Amino acid sequence: MSKQTVAKAMKQIARTKGKISDLTNRMSKCLNTIDTNEFSEDYVDLSGERAEQVAILISLKSKVMAVNIKHNMFETILTLSERKNEIDFLRGLEVKQGVFNDRFGDNKATYKSQMTTAARNKSIDELQQEINDLTDTLDTFNATTMLK
Repeated sequence: MSKQTVAKAMKQIARTKGKISDLTNRMSKCLNTIDTNEFSEDYVDLSGERAEQVAILISLKSKVMAVNIKHNMFETILTLSERKNEIDFLRGLEVKQGVFNDRFGDNKATYKSQMTTAARNKSIDELQQEINDLTDTLDTFNATTMLK
């Protein structure tokens, strides 16, 4: 394999995953047939093709991981993932303030919250900006860094 950027390797990883998914589906569909029918494809042949694609995927992922670690980008990748998880967490919080009916509608209760909706949204916006900055850093790295 000739030298390529991390970005091109990532595209090849995505394509290889697609091939593996396609082969997996085809293998599943051709595994069994009614006794009097012919098999639509040879499971063993497809299995060999799939194994080759998995080997390519492992090699590509290993090279990408190695270059990310070598250039201290792994922490950036982990931070990006955790910031996305934090946004999901914040979006899932129900900020409840004011008077609400109980779930049967018979009684009213007044709620207070330790966080306002505005404060939650501000935190989400700040995290999203950090995600954007990290993504820009990774995109630049991926476009300019060559795999070994």
